[in-house]
Amino acid sequence: MKPLSSLLFRSLIVLTTVWGMVPQALADKGMWLPIQIAKIEDRMKEAGFQLSATDLYQINQAAVKDAIVRLGGGFVPRK
Repeated sequence: MKPLSSLLFRSLIVLTTVWGMVPQALADKGMWLPIQIAKIEDRMKEAGFQLSATDLYQINQAAVKDAIVRLGGGFVPRK
């Protein structure tokens, strides 16, 4: 029984290591801080996004960041 448990332990270590590396491989997708949007604007344009970084976020002026969005009737209590 000892060789089988050793093999399972090693497999678990390898699987955990590989699984831990997956989020790093996909790091360009996800949430960005608003101040980082200007840094990735070129990649957004290449992907087909048509708004500029300043359209999305301007610290002291109106931008998309100020929009109020309601999704499918959820998140807002009905009266």
